[in-house]
Amino acid sequence: VLPKKDFTVKLINEVPQVKGSKIYVMNHSNKHDGPVACESIGEHVFILVGKQPLELLDRIFFFLNGVVYVDRKDKESKRQGSEKMLRILQRGNSLLLCPEGTWNMTPSKPMLPLNWGVIDLARKANVPIVPLVIEYTSNLCLVKFGDPIYIDHDVDKMETIQLLEDVMATLKWDIWESFPIEKRSE
Repeated sequence: VLPKKDFTVKLINEVPQVKGSKIYVMNHSNKHDGPVACESIGEHVFILVGKQPLELLDRIFFFLNGVVYVDRKDKESKRQGSEKMLRILQRGNSLLLCPEGTWNMTPSKPMLPLNWGVIDLARKANVPIVPLVIEYTSNLCLVKFGDPIYIDHDVDKMETIQLLEDVMATLKWDIWESFPIEKRSE
């Protein structure tokens, strides 16, 4: 269950203005990420969530918001989830995905390797990917958006997912550079 938010959300830059459907892609480090991203984006988005045990309040939030549940270990569930997300985009809605697939708890690695399914989805739906990263301090949550990435239909998806990973790592690095220098022990 999400405890009461004990931090302030600060947008470092504005949400890129993109007309129509889009896929917001974010890093993932804790249970606040989805609500923070939805608040920061400022428009309704459907959220991709891995099937897992959730507290009642979390299930209600996802249900009321609009959610695509996927069992990451089941090929058929992933196929059905992809089809549902494609329909959502084709109907003029937007999505929020975390292609790292799990929480990134490593203190010095900006991004985990990204799953390339987001590239196929953006290509099939002919929609841009809008990257965003979230970084938390003790009382502040910083959010930074990247420029939209438009997926060419004949581009190599492995090269493109690496580009997206690099863009997101750079966004996160930009946030880290704004922090004061501290001793590792602190």
